[in-house]
Amino acid sequence: MSKPYLAILFFLHALGLLYYSRSTSRLLFASPFLKVFGGIALIWMNLVHTSQILSLFGSLGSPVAYFLTSIGLHWCYLHLFTWLCRDTPPSPAPESPEFWREIKTNLLSIGLLLAFAAVATGALLIAVSVLNNNWDTLAYRFPRVLFYLSTGTGDRSAFVELPV
Repeated sequence: MSKPYLAILFFLHALGLLYYSRSTSRLLFASPFLKVFGGIALIWMNLVHTSQILSLFGSLGSPVAYFLTSIGLHWCYLHLFTWLCRDTPPSPAPESPEFWREIKTNLLSIGLLLAFAAVATGALLIAVSVLNNNWDTLAYRFPRVLFYLSTGTGDRSAFVELPV
């Protein structure tokens, strides 16, 4: 069954996560490096918390519920951190140059950035092109994912032991 709205929902979800993580990390950090890595940590935290919350209500298989919960949760993060930092004076501007200028002037940063890009590109190409057909995925992980999606919960106690 084809759901044409899923591509639009995915795009809107990605834009929402990027916007809210950028806004929150700009509030929390002064350094450009910390802003980038703080934003990545906030996106990861959001995805984990969204999955845990939806698991409690048995709604892991609902894309609309995932979208609304994720965006709502990130909006809550932004306002929570704004409220927690309300008495903190604004951070002074960093003394170091801008993010990209700082990377260009440091040879180690260039090497690490290129290595990260190579690993990320390779992982993305493998994830898109290779089917999950190794014995470990088929025997253990893949059935659990299907079970979690079919029951709508991440609760491990929902597994039933069958007598042998």
